[in-house]
Amino acid sequence: MKRSLPAALVAALALAVPVAAGAQDQATLLGRSVLPAKTFAGGPPSGSLLGTAPINGVTPPFPDQPVQGFSAALPAGDGKYWVMPDNGYGSIENSADFNLRVYLIKPHLETARGGSGTIDVLKHIELRDPNHKIKFALVNNFTRKRVLTTATRATAGSTRTSRRACRSATSSSPTSTTGS
Repeated sequence: MKRSLPAALVAALALAVPVAAGAQDQATLLGRSVLPAKTFAGGPPSGSLLGTAPINGVTPPFPDQPVQGFSAALPAGDGKYWVMPDNGYGSIENSADFNLRVYLIKPHLETARGGSGTIDVLKHIELRDPNHKIKFALVNNFTRKRVLTTATRATAGSTRTSRRACRSATSSSPTSTTGS
C-alpha cells in the first residue's frame, strides 16, 4: 500500500458541462466542493491494519469510519447526492474494518459567484446482510448484523433500479441493496 492516498482520503465533487454544442470532449468546471480528509462518520474504529504513520496528516487507526473515496454518486434531489466509497483503504488485506456504506451528502459548490465549497454529510446507510443472502464468508460472518466491509466487496459504481433500491457493481459481482 502506498503511504500517500490523496484520492482515497480526500473526495472532490465537481460539476462539469460541455463548453459548446458539438464540443463533447471539452468541459468547463462550474463549481467544486471538497470533503476534508478528516471527515468521519460515527461507527466502530477503522484503519487498524494501516500501521501508525500519518496518511495525509491523519494518524491511523481512526476513531470512526472515514467518509471518502467516492466511486458512485446518484442524485437525491434538492442538491443532494447518495454517494458510495469505492475500495476502502485500497486492498482486501487492510480494509476489513472499513464498513461499506452509502452516504447522503449536500455539496455547497464554490463557483465564480461565491459559495463555500464545503460538503455536508447528512446521514448514511450501513450495508449489511442479516438474512444471509450473500453465500460466501464475510468479515463479519458470525455477527448478528453481518455488516459488509470493503474487504468483502469493493464497489465500482451504482445505479438506481427503483425508488428504494440501488444496484452496485463490484469487483466480484453485482449486489442489490435496499436503503431507507
